Amino acid sequence: MAQLGARPNDVQVDQIVRYFQRNLTVVNVNTSPLQELEPTLQIGPETSTAIVMRRGQRKFTGLADLAAVPGVDQSVLEQLKGRLQF
Repeated sequence: MAQLGARPNDVQVDQIVRYFQRNLTVVNVNTSPLQELEPTLQIGPETSTAIVMRRGQRKFTGLADLAAVPGVDQSVLEQLKGRLQF
């Protein structure tokens, strides 16, 4: 789009990045950094930290395993299940 003259401002770039993170990003729950987990899973820093600490003890094996972490929304996981890797 830049080649066609698009010149987004910082707010617009942030909106585009958030859209991609929420709608297109594929994450591996056992290896992705916090910066990918939070927007994709639609969670806050406390929950993402809990996920990282838990995966340090033992890897996640599936949606049910991830849903057991306090703060993770089961309905969000259902929407994302095609974009989550374990």
